[in-house]
Amino acid sequence: MATLRQKFIRDLALRGHAHRTQKTYVRFIADLAKHYGRSPEAQQLPSAAAALLRCAT
Repeated sequence: MATLRQKFIRDLALRGHAHRTQKTYVRFIADLAKHYGRSPEAQQLPSAAAALLRCAT
């Protein structure tokens, strides 16, 4: 089973985002998780990732 990070990167790649953009978005989600002191799986960051994907398209 793919990790949340791998799924997010795959979704970004399927939408045609550049490698640099993918790295930036993944870093944003990681920084957000660090700010809240929880892993993305432990809080509602998958929905934050989905929102980021919606804004990016």
